[in-house]
Amino acid sequence: MVVILKDRGQGLGNAITDVAELQTRLQSMTEHSPAELGRAVQEYEKAMWSTWLEAVMGNLENTLAIHDWELLRKSPIFVKGVDVRDGEEGTKVSGDGE
Repeated sequence: MVVILKDRGQGLGNAITDVAELQTRLQSMTEHSPAELGRAVQEYEKAMWSTWLEAVMGNLENTLAIHDWELLRKSPIFVKGVDVRDGEEGTKVSGDGE
């Protein structure tokens, strides 16, 4: 089992990708036997480990960052800001409503 931390909000996207990959492996089976099913699942798991590892490490990095106030303050959202009027990154919006 792979544990994904909750802070990045990618669980559903990862689950959909995982299911699609498993479906591809199952559809490529030429015969429906326990041995071929086992091979298809093993191929799926082997292919997905790098994806899972990347997701887990990204989640860990994000979790550590958002629980470290000094590190969070160095993030692009704090440094550059966001223009809430048009969603463009890089402009800090003053509170005057302009």
